[in-house]
Amino acid sequence: MIALGAVQVVCSLWLLSQYKRTSSSIQWMNKSYLLLTALTLGTLFLVGKDYVHLSSNMEEMVFILGMITSGVLGIYFMYISYRCYIENEEQLSLITK
Repeated sequence: MIALGAVQVVCSLWLLSQYKRTSSSIQWMNKSYLLLTALTLGTLFLVGKDYVHLSSNMEEMVFILGMITSGVLGIYFMYISYRCYIENEEQLSLITK
């Protein structure tokens, strides 16, 4: 899951660099994905390094919620990738007509 998340973040950063080729809805979804990913990773880092003092049960709950959130973010990135693919296919079909 960690390797897949790293690949998704790198792909999202690449998609961010393709600013002129993507629609505003893809750009907005991609930026929101990156923000939510940074918040999730930051929270897991702070709890993991014990910068935030929580009880043992709360740490476990935050970790489990972080893993669930990471999975949901992975699905969200798949949706962003799919929408980008559909938009590119539509643009290509307009060019070839």
